Amino acid sequence: VRPEPLRDEDTLDTWLARRAGEFIRENRESPFLLFVGFHAPHAPMAFPVEFAGKYRPEQMPLGRSSADDERWTPKIFRNFSPEQKREVVAGYYTCVEYLDKNAGLVLDSLTANGLDDDTLVVYVSDHGYLLDDHRRFEKHTMWEPAVQTPLLVRAPSLAKPGTVSTELVELVDLVPTFTEATGQPPITPNQGKSLLPVLKNPKANHRDAIFSEYLIDRLAMLRTDDYKYVFTTGEHDLGIGYETGNAPFGITHRLYDLRRDPDELRNLADDPR
Repeated sequence: VRPEPLRDEDTLDTWLARRAGEFIRENRESPFLLFVGFHAPHAPMAFPVEFAGKYRPEQMPLGRSSADDERWTPKIFRNFSPEQKREVVAGYYTCVEYLDKNAGLVLDSLTANGLDDDTLVVYVSDHGYLLDDHRRFEKHTMWEPAVQTPLLVRAPSLAKPGTVSTELVELVDLVPTFTEATGQPPITPNQGKSLLPVLKNPKANHRDAIFSEYLIDRLAMLRTDDYKYVFTTGEHDLGIGYETGNAPFGITHRLYDLRRDPDELRNLADDPR
């Protein structure tokens, strides 16, 4: 909940946003591909002093969990007090606002250089984040807050502003989207499917199921509109600093009815029905 000892003008992400603006200005006369990788809101949650105090920890919401989550909770999170948890959430919210400001600087640069109408802009992340959901503050899981990533697209000639689609998509779909939108030949082989049909018609069927895997913990997920199945070999305790301290738990199956149980609190894998 505390800022890093830097003012906004001296922080990394603000520097990246300004460099992106310089790139846009220097290349405005020709086609370009620009990737801007901001750090916020990734841990450690660093934001400038001007953003301190924007969110009061005591007003922050906490996540939901079930008794089943106790077995899988990493040791580093077990002794967090409710006050400490709310401080983490407040810090995360602050970083999101800081990120929003810097994404705005990039968009402002497009406007200033007259590129609003013919630039495809995609705002995306590599993962979501658990904010006390299932008693954790991280993303190395298959819970919805972790595997659902932000995906916002501004495509003036392709999509109506404000359109929302609930179709299932994967990050591998971005590359074929870029090549088709810009009239380039497809890159092969490629596992992705272009999102242009969904941009033009948000109800266009895209995928019946999506797949995700996390190799360190031997996790694999298959998700449809209604259900999610997660499999793990359980060969070892959780990895890269998120160990539970318990013995390896062996092969585990999880099945969730996402319509009736969107917070994934009831594992149906052992339910004979």
